[in-house]
Amino acid sequence: MSSASNTTVMTTVVDYLVPLQNQISQYMLTAIFILGNFSNIANILVFLQKNLRTNACSWYFITVSVGHLIFLYFGCLTRVITSWSGFDLTRSSIYFCKIRSYFLACGLLISRHFLCMICIDRWMVTSSHTWIRRQSSVKSARWMIIGGAGLWFSFSICMLVWYRIEGSRGCVGASDTAFPTFYAIYNLVTILGPLFIMILFSLLVLINVRQVQQRRVATVTETTVITKKGLHYQRKDIQLIKLSLIQGIVYVLFTSIYAYSGTYSFFSQTMIKTRERTIIDGFISTIGVNISYLYMAATFFLYTLVSQTFRRETLSACQHVYRRYRC
Repeated sequence: MSSASNTTVMTTVVDYLVPLQNQISQYMLTAIFILGNFSNIANILVFLQKNLRTNACSWYFITVSVGHLIFLYFGCLTRVITSWSGFDLTRSSIYFCKIRSYFLACGLLISRHFLCMICIDRWMVTSSHTWIRRQSSVKSARWMIIGGAGLWFSFSICMLVWYRIEGSRGCVGASDTAFPTFYAIYNLVTILGPLFIMILFSLLVLINVRQVQQRRVATVTETTVITKKGLHYQRKDIQLIKLSLIQGIVYVLFTSIYAYSGTYSFFSQTMIKTRERTIIDGFISTIGVNISYLYMAATFFLYTLVSQTFRRETLSACQHVYRRYRC
């Protein structure tokens, strides 16, 4: 009797999750899309300011924002339109199905790639080795951006090949090919890989900064003079170091549910699940995806909160826009 009662309660709760998931997609994603557009366009305008665009790291921040915009338009916007209208173009147009899947992959991979590059660049800037510090330059950054974007735009062509419309399942990867295994591994690597890299290089940045502070008490020798030259460069970039560290922490926090969902999905793909288990897993995955969208929409406000330099350059950008477009 008790077992039957528990099953009934579970079924009732699960049935409630489906409309709740739709409402979250309607209202939360609509707000996220609007804020995300403002946030990422503002980021691009601020990092293009004269005082910031001479820094290699600023170009990585710009590229991350471009990747976020691509992902928001092809992921978030399409979900918003479907949730409000009830019409899903990916279920009726094979071309839109493939194009959406392609640009979703491109936007996601580009943004995560250059989030990692931001942390790596800050590690190079804080290094005590002159050769490593010299690798952080605008010229190198531009080549890295061209190469990285080209790599992921080329890699994502597999989405054009494998995605198709399969009846009630809609726009999905071909289930009768190697795609399910590929996508499970791809999802795991693209979630956990950036987490590992960002945590690793953020820790290395903190170690480098600590070593610099310890060397401040050294006697004035030739070595100390070299160290102080490196220190001067680090002080100039301290705000970008702070941004990269805070961004790394927030990224880990905002993608932890999505990381759990992706990892669980990989290891449970051969399990036979009940209807209730499938709905619960889908709900958790939706929450994780929406929180990762929220991260993409909140970056401008995060940068403004933690960086005095970013606030100053934001004000400068607003004044420039006002002077240019005022009547």
